[in-house]
Order: sequence, then structure tokens, then C-alpha cells
Amino acid sequence: MTNDKTSSFAICHLPFAICHFMSSFSNPHYMYLFDLKNGKKKLAYGQSPEDALKILEMRLSKEEMEQIIQDKFLKIHQRQLQEYVSLLG
Repeated sequence: MTNDKTSSFAICHLPFAICHFMSSFSNPHYMYLFDLKNGKKKLAYGQSPEDALKILEMRLSKEEMEQIIQDKFLKIHQRQLQEYVSLLG
């Protein structure tokens, strides 16, 4: 362990203003389960359902995004996730 005060906070390698803006402590994030056309669910994380979909758009292909029913979702707590694992697709 070093004496450098920034070393313990080196998780975010972006400029401070961006890291601070992205902080889940100052901007709470939630888990959302979006229905898929095949009957399964897609897990997403964000400040709102819209934010969660934007994050998914960065990760998924266009074809995968087309499978998501964007207006059918369930907001869940992390501790509930185990109840839904079998529904994920």
C-alpha cells in the first residue's frame, strides 16, 4: 500500500468530473428485467429504464436490441436477482 491518496481511488480512469457524475452513490442505479420476444428476460442496469436501455445499446448488437420489448420491464432489487435467473435469456 502506498501513501498516495489517489491510489486507493484509482477505480475510475476517466477525468474526475466524469467519474463523479457516473457515481452510483450520487446517482442511484437500479436493475431492470426487460421482456424479450422469445419469452425470456434481459437484465439491465441504470438510473432509469431509458438509461438502462442506452447502456444495453452500447453492449448489444442491433439484432439483440430488436428482441427487447422496451416498454415491458420489471424494476428489481439486486437481492431479488436469484429469483429471476432461470428467466434470463
